[in-house]
Amino acid sequence: MFGPTEHLIYGHHRSTDFIKFLRDLERLFLETFDLGDDWVVVFVPGSGTTANEIVLTSLDCQIMGEGIFTDRLRDLQRIMPIWTMLPLPDDSGGKRQLYGAVGYETAASNPTGMSLIGKGSSCFLDLVSAFPYYNVPDNCAVWTTVPCKQLGSKPGFGIVVMRKWLADYIEEKDDRPDSVLCLGSYLRWRRRGMLPHTPPIFALESLRNNLLGFSLHAMRMRTDHRRIELETVVPEEHRIGEGPVFTFREDSLPALLLRKWRLYIGALGPQAYLHHHGPWSDFVVDLACVDWGGVS
Repeated sequence: MFGPTEHLIYGHHRSTDFIKFLRDLERLFLETFDLGDDWVVVFVPGSGTTANEIVLTSLDCQIMGEGIFTDRLRDLQRIMPIWTMLPLPDDSGGKRQLYGAVGYETAASNPTGMSLIGKGSSCFLDLVSAFPYYNVPDNCAVWTTVPCKQLGSKPGFGIVVMRKWLADYIEEKDDRPDSVLCLGSYLRWRRRGMLPHTPPIFALESLRNNLLGFSLHAMRMRTDHRRIELETVVPEEHRIGEGPVFTFREDSLPALLLRKWRLYIGALGPQAYLHHHGPWSDFVVDLACVDWGGVS
């Protein structure tokens, strides 16, 4: 492996330095979250949306559930060429249905997608806003996330994680050229310790640096503690949902606080991302001073 401050890559993305780095990064990712040897990790230049598009263009998947980001998955699926979507194989050589869902609907702070698909079915989960606060369900065959939310790293790529048996199947069957949306291409290049396209090296290094000191227990404890603090000062009728994103109902906060704290304005109201670092105590004090009865 490598030390916490050593600069890793002096060459290019086809260099031996990068090949070693990428293989070590995949191993570090799996070890950090205790995922075991049954998973394969692919880093794809772009974003969480890119990672989702790669899965949806490579696998035949029926999207389940309701919500803003669930609708986005369905919209992405509508523009995909259906002849590129591989069916999920079963043990007898036939086909079975892959079901997909958004694990955590960020706009509504709603985690129902984590358990939406029954244990007897294989699923694809968009865990872009859910991982690693929520555990990956056992019946999940493939899932996506990003380095720049709960993992606290720089943006610039998405992460696709799949079971080894599924990775082997896709690598064999998905024989499209090196398209940015071809999962089979990423898997074939992965065997060589590379990516098919130029990667965001500094963003990958940022993820590596954060994983070296990452504590899943500490992140979950901090998130839960911050939610408890906010629920203590924000009345129930002025908040929505649960989990790592705290959603205020629309028009619940004075405009002055919105400007001061630069809160993200979601589809249903302002949002505070509980896993982010910052002057948290001051934020809680400001909320405690709000006259909630006077907020329309």
